[in-house]
Amino acid sequence: MSLLIRGISHCANAVKSKLQQERRQVMCRLKLFSTLLLIPHLVAQPMIGGSNVSFDAHRIRTGTFRYSDSINGRAVGESRIRVERLGETGKVVFSNVVDGVSDQQWKAVITPDFRPVSAELTFAGKEPRKAFELSYFQDHVSGIAAVRGDEGFVDRHIDQKIAMDTVDQRIDWAAVMALRSYRKGEVFKFHVFDPGDGNSEIVARVRGVEMIHTKAGTFRAIRILYTTKKPRGAQTFEVFLNQEMPRFLIREIFPWGMTSELVETSQP
Repeated sequence: MSLLIRGISHCANAVKSKLQQERRQVMCRLKLFSTLLLIPHLVAQPMIGGSNVSFDAHRIRTGTFRYSDSINGRAVGESRIRVERLGETGKVVFSNVVDGVSDQQWKAVITPDFRPVSAELTFAGKEPRKAFELSYFQDHVSGIAAVRGDEGFVDRHIDQKIAMDTVDQRIDWAAVMALRSYRKGEVFKFHVFDPGDGNSEIVARVRGVEMIHTKAGTFRAIRILYTTKKPRGAQTFEVFLNQEMPRFLIREIFPWGMTSELVETSQP
């Protein structure tokens, strides 16, 4: 009787072992199938980590670029952006003079890999004032920014640690243009700094290539949307840059409804 019981037990164990083996094989097939389904999605949505984004200012065209600013088709001003290299230092200077509804002047100095060196902003109009002056060093920013107090504007001292992939916010649009190549659906990230909003993350998405017609000519342009995740709420900007290097900004659409479009260019 005991032999019969042991025989039945042995058969039961064998059946159980076979069922477990078959179950493992099924689970392996399911995992493989799930991975194969996921691969096309990963290819369609490539991601570049912030620390791996390789910006290069040599991919940006130097010179002076004049833009017409409009809201709902109505002209509200113009801006003149100048990009120049500082001799043997390798540093690049971006400057902009804006006339009209957003009277201001700003300047940003960077290294060839877009690490910020300094930045300053001055507002014109009814209350001309230096809005801020910043100095950057690796993962740190310091400087002075004007804030409105009970008796007018007062200086606020800035002394803050920032992310290593930070770009000055004045030239976030230029950083977006400074990659080696672009693929439709590609997503990349980095950070920007502004005295009013601090250190914010930017998520940029490549939408594709399309033809753009402007007063400066017709261009085959790369369209990119980038969202700045500010503490007071996210803002999305849309830029169009020429496909061939060196690149320059053709058109930018701001979240508050203003469009800035290239009118003419001049080389240094």
